Parts: sequence; structure tokens; C-alpha cells
Amino acid sequence: MNKHEWRERTDAGELRKVRALHHGGRWRLQQRLASDEGWSDLDPPGREDLQTLRDVLWGKYKRGRLPHHQIDEVDALLLAADPEGGTGSSNSPTRGQSGRGRGRGRGRGRS
Repeated sequence: MNKHEWRERTDAGELRKVRALHHGGRWRLQQRLASDEGWSDLDPPGREDLQTLRDVLWGKYKRGRLPHHQIDEVDALLLAADPEGGTGSSNSPTRGQSGRGRGRGRGRGRS
């Protein structure tokens, strides 16, 4: 089981912890406010939480700590949550896009 967590503040200024559990090919998102005693499931998870999860996963993927298929799974959840919206944020390209230019040295000295 993989677990990913992040923290943020609500509009009221209360600390909100979110965790995403990946087990058996399924994602489960939970939240806990500072005033809560336990975790509550986010079912269904909101688009904003899914996008934050994707950003967290993308950072781990870039460091080689996560397989890309987990990002693909979250992309599918994002599409299901909002079929007309995009999946990736501007700083996390989809598979096959490295964010770099074309290969070095191509066409040197040729017209």
C-alpha cells in the first residue's frame, strides 16, 4: 500500500490534512481537520483534491519514487470527475513529454 499526504488551510484557517491511499489498484482519499478525532473518507473526492494528488505524485515520479501508471490512474479519475477539464497542470507534462527540446545535435552542419 502506498500512502501520500499533504496539508493545507481551509478558508476558515483550520488545518486540513489529506491522505491518499493506493492499494490493489484503487485510490482512497481521506481528510482530517484539526478539530476532528479521526479520518473521514472523501467519496467522491473533489477535483481540487485529485489535482493536488496528481501534483504530489508528479513530484515523486520526477524523483524516481513512483511508477507512472499511478499518475495515469489519477488522470482517469480526474477525467471522470470533470470530462471537459484538462488532466495535467502546467508543470507536470503527460507521459512522453519530457519538457525538453528536441535531441541535441540534430541537423548540425547540414542545410
